[in-house]
Amino acid sequence: MRGVQKDLGFKSINTNNGNFRAVSAGFVGNPKLARYEDLTIRLKQLLAKEKRNLRIVKTMVATEIETSNKLEKYMR
Repeated sequence: MRGVQKDLGFKSINTNNGNFRAVSAGFVGNPKLARYEDLTIRLKQLLAKEKRNLRIVKTMVATEIETSNKLEKYMR
């Protein structure tokens, strides 16, 4: 639902990344806020990537454990 503006009864602006901000946030006139906004977006993307990687690793570990359990059963 990113980039879709809901009518919340206040004026808003569309930022470069498709998100909407309240005009009262002072985002447009303050380059420091823009820098922090960009940093926040990059960190959120990095977090999402790390979550995906963690999910892949957990799946691989579960598969390895399952394989090792099967092999141990055959050895008994």
